[in-house]
Amino acid sequence: MAKNIKEITLYNFKAFYGENTIKLDGKNLLLYGENGSGKSSIYWALYTLLQSSTKNEEDIKKYFEPSGDEHLVNLNFTEPKVTIDPNDNARLYPIAESLRDDVKIEVILEDDTYFRLDCDGITTTNIDLLKGINRNSDFISHRLLINFYNFRNSKKINLWEVFVRDIFPFLKSDGGHSDKTLSEALKDLENNQPFIFRDPYFKLSRSQTLQTEFNNKVIIFNDDISYWLNEINTEVNRFYKDNFAESGDKEIRISLHYEEKMYFDKVFPQYYKGRERWYGYVGFNNPKISIKIELQNEDGTFTEIAKPQSFFNEAKLTSIALSVRFTLLLDFIRPDFDGKFLALDDLLVSLDMSNRGKVLDVILDKFAPKYKVYLFTHEMEFFNYCKYKIGQKGQNNNWKIKEIYYDEEDLNPLIIDSVDDYLTKSKEYFKAKDYIASAVYLRKDIENFIKERIPDEFKKNIDNEYHNLDHYWNLFIERYKELSVTIPPKISQWFKQTKLVVLNPSAHANLSQQIYKTELQKAFEFREEIERIFPKNEQILVIAEKTQFVFKHPTENYIFEFYFKSDFLCANLNLNFKEILPNAVITTYSFNDIEFWDFTNNQKYDNTWIEKFEKYKPVKFEKMIENIGRILSLNITEDMFYKNTVLKNSTITLEEILTKFKI
Repeated sequence: MAKNIKEITLYNFKAFYGENTIKLDGKNLLLYGENGSGKSSIYWALYTLLQSSTKNEEDIKKYFEPSGDEHLVNLNFTEPKVTIDPNDNARLYPIAESLRDDVKIEVILEDDTYFRLDCDGITTTNIDLLKGINRNSDFISHRLLINFYNFRNSKKINLWEVFVRDIFPFLKSDGGHSDKTLSEALKDLENNQPFIFRDPYFKLSRSQTLQTEFNNKVIIFNDDISYWLNEINTEVNRFYKDNFAESGDKEIRISLHYEEKMYFDKVFPQYYKGRERWYGYVGFNNPKISIKIELQNEDGTFTEIAKPQSFFNEAKLTSIALSVRFTLLLDFIRPDFDGKFLALDDLLVSLDMSNRGKVLDVILDKFAPKYKVYLFTHEMEFFNYCKYKIGQKGQNNNWKIKEIYYDEEDLNPLIIDSVDDYLTKSKEYFKAKDYIASAVYLRKDIENFIKERIPDEFKKNIDNEYHNLDHYWNLFIERYKELSVTIPPKISQWFKQTKLVVLNPSAHANLSQQIYKTELQKAFEFREEIERIFPKNEQILVIAEKTQFVFKHPTENYIFEFYFKSDFLCANLNLNFKEILPNAVITTYSFNDIEFWDFTNNQKYDNTWIEKFEKYKPVKFEKMIENIGRILSLNITEDMFYKNTVLKNSTITLEEILTKFKI
């Protein structure tokens, strides 16, 4: 069985108060949430769990000590509690420094493998699997990317801290053959420095044997860094060119260099501090990993850009940083490992939508088939774009698509399945106490409800613009009256009140929790009532748009041709059939074999009139019949029209077609 994440449960961790479970069922995750909603807490829960597999108990405890600077405990959970002191009556005491089982992260995989992290460390049925998932997964955030180029113009880019914090945890030592990561190797070096302090003079003393052994370990560590930088350099330019380069751009070359390697030595000469003599500082230098970006010249040579952070725009710099990071995810660096995932938090906020599309294509096409992807964003527009791209690529079944909102009353994030159903969204926003958003989505839902029940040709005015909600409502009511629906007298007044207080966009800015919660509840009742009274009528296609017809007068030599601009439909509500007439377009007509005959003046229209003839302008079908009926000399009745209008190149009459549909 696969080892992807089935569910994550957080107990009093960061934004999550109490117990909260997020079900993934082994699928990818797309999660929208505004800043402060709690989405990043899920990202950091996974990061903390995986990284703890490389830490000792003391380091892990720091996450769970409310008095410490590094704690990840929910702030509502750490609020002081009032306890009773028998000697001092009621006194305020902080919560216990050790939280035990009250704060924890739990993850269950599809095969029921279990990981739990709390102040006692990691409890699991398979610690080797957890370490393997840690080594082969990755976490990339917007903060990580900007750290690639967020340097003052006066400074050269040094990526050492970026690699230490965000990349070393996921690279194996010994050229990728060891189970130990570069982060673990670096920590070993830092924790085992070969010197001691000798009290009371703090004299620094070193063993030459220990120093030699230690320096050899440093050399091996440096070799590992050089190895991985070389691995990146072999593929990064190809990755950039294939996925991010714009047509017409000058070619660029990207390379990483270990300019100043780590070493351990007397970094500073001896000096005096007050009256005490210091014999120097023994420790590490400040290593430097630089990024070199070269731009191609007209003659094919390349020139290095001294300060890329000043030369390129943010979109280009982000694309370069992503090329480096994504290269580290390729197969030759990250082999297949069951359970590995890629967590991406607000990754693309600095890119426009066209560049975001490129990155999404990379994620969905290259990485989603090999990693479980957990994609977090605080931008609704980008969230909707992601949903579109996932659907476009036929991957909907592989994804959990959710939204997260902070519930101020429950002091907890609320996670819901993302749906395009406006009514469901409105109710979820209402539950989250975002009454403005609830009202916006309720208006969208009611407007859709009404528009679904009226013909398309009635939805726009003569200038092809959409009508307002009042107009739709009046058409809606008239439509159902024609279908013999009994409409309660109060329903229109109820609509007006709901529209005035809740549905009117101008009212949204004034919505308040105290007043409009009740009004929204009444609006939901109104929505339920119209659902009951006005069931959606079944629309049957009678004649499709663009179907061509010819009318031939039974006694006169008069012909005209037309086609339907929209579908001819029939509404069926409780076996009550009502036609929904289309628009029609007249293409030509003739009388006594003369095209465009002027019946008023008994002559052919002149060329000026013919040139202005709006033969492609749509007109209401019933209006077209009415217009030809005004030609008195022809005496065309509606009955005559239906009997003598046939499908072009056929003998089937319009009357025969409509009779089949009981029209």
